[in-house]
Amino acid sequence: MWQAARLAGRLHHSRGHDFFARAAWSPDRLGLLVLDFLVERFVDPGAPLALAVDGSVFARAGRRVYGAVWHHDSSAAPGGRDFKFGDCFVVVGLVVRIGALGERAWCLPVLFRLWRPTAKPTKQDAQPKRRPSQPELAALLVGKVAERFPGRQIDVVGDAAFGCRAMAPASERTTLTTRLRSNAVVHAPAPARSGRPGRPRVRGQRLGNPSEIAAAASASEWQGVEVAGRGAAIVLAVRGLWYSVFGPAAVQVVIVREPADQDGYRIALVSTDAHATAAEVIDRYADRWSIEVAFQDAKQTVGVGEAQKRHPSMLDIVATLRRELIRAEFQAQAGCGRSPQQIKLRPTPRMKAAA
Repeated sequence: MWQAARLAGRLHHSRGHDFFARAAWSPDRLGLLVLDFLVERFVDPGAPLALAVDGSVFARAGRRVYGAVWHHDSSAAPGGRDFKFGDCFVVVGLVVRIGALGERAWCLPVLFRLWRPTAKPTKQDAQPKRRPSQPELAALLVGKVAERFPGRQIDVVGDAAFGCRAMAPASERTTLTTRLRSNAVVHAPAPARSGRPGRPRVRGQRLGNPSEIAAAASASEWQGVEVAGRGAAIVLAVRGLWYSVFGPAAVQVVIVREPADQDGYRIALVSTDAHATAAEVIDRYADRWSIEVAFQDAKQTVGVGEAQKRHPSMLDIVATLRRELIRAEFQAQAGCGRSPQQIKLRPTPRMKAAA
């Protein structure tokens, strides 16, 4: 950060440590200011804001790192370590398409919260205070974005872990699109009141889980759709209630097949946006992958979470190479008959460290 601000070599980095250690500052306020800038630059006026939510573990070392515990790492490579010691952050990012790169969705993280599991009971504290879950933290951050933009629709997307009651939209202008669990039971909308005494029904007949719904549908109910930039798909769209999670709020279930499939399904999605088309629901969920790419780039390329790194990161190596290539290009243009000895690059400390 000190180098990105172009302060390295001009001011001592201890000033930055003093700011983060002692000065009163708000990550939420900073994140919302960044969000204001991003929305102004990359989102059309009045267009809905697309948000992706997810949690990620950043490996740390040391017993005195605040909030660091052992986490299950779902992104571990086959044969790698399934558990990782570090901090888990719940992140909310703005999903945009930038200029000529419009076919790809980019997730730009703006807000975050450190997630800490509820501590185990001890002799001194038999009933420890419950800490918020990851979906509850995500819902809190989404609420801050909704307060920041009171006149905009907010379309939130997350994986199956965020398809829970805590993430139920707080208002009609906020929607949630996620993956429908294989054991989720969908019901038809509540029937009209019969006029008989007693409590009216809150849900209709049972439609079943995604496998049962797909098996019961006739061939004519499956429709072919074209998803922008992703090709063709065969979908079955069902409107109903996921009552155990969203209560009486209507949802849209989209079950997806590949064109060559004859039975079963590949993925089932659910969205609280009852007005979106099946193609729009698929497109929103596909854009969720952009936050996974953002995490990978942050960890593997930029070196996020490596606060005490002793060796140059990939970003240091790439930046050094870029500087040297630019320097060589300018010197070649200004050569005008100079000898190879005069234009030969001398190895700098950065080049030696990168090597």
